[in-house]
Amino acid sequence: MRPVESSALAVAPNSMETYLIMPYRDDLNRWLVVRLLANMQRVVVAHYRTESNADGYLRVIQRLIPDGKFLVVFDGDIKSDVCKDCR
Repeated sequence: MRPVESSALAVAPNSMETYLIMPYRDDLNRWLVVRLLANMQRVVVAHYRTESNADGYLRVIQRLIPDGKFLVVFDGDIKSDVCKDCR
């Protein structure tokens, strides 16, 4: 667990009924733009606070990379496997 850098904290239960203390700002950017790759692999391209911002970025990146497959998803898991490198 990394050290707390902010005074605003959120207490969130994890799957083992224990509580983690995490900075509130880590809980803000929950909308992800994900690039889908071969063999069911995925890469998180960007994080956004609102779905509309993520959709706007999705439209831009689809114009820049027309052959790429992208998706906007909501990261509902507190300790997500998709976003483990981002926190």
